[in-house]
Amino acid sequence: MDKKKLYRCTFEGNIGRNLVTPRGLDATKVNKYVGVQGIISKISTTRPKLIKSVHYCDTTEKGSMRSYQDEYDLTEIFDPKQTKSVPLKDQEGNALYPEYGYWQFKDV
Repeated sequence: MDKKKLYRCTFEGNIGRNLVTPRGLDATKVNKYVGVQGIISKISTTRPKLIKSVHYCDTTEKGSMRSYQDEYDLTEIFDPKQTKSVPLKDQEGNALYPEYGYWQFKDV
């Protein structure tokens, strides 16, 4: 028998001074608890974004890993020279096959 637990979460404190509209969000609100007042006009589902891919070459019997940067992530230093495409061949021109079970994604 599968039992579901109900959890309640409450917040204490005055958010009245941090009650803003979406246009009122700015850098002064970073790391603060804010209330955003507005009307939701559009929503979308989360989509996976590729963070790391792992590939295997049958010819050389070697594996390789590739990391991908997110240009919108403020915690990373973005290198615009790095390509965003998934490699299909190694440096010698041998075909690379994806090892999908080892790929990492994040929700965006």
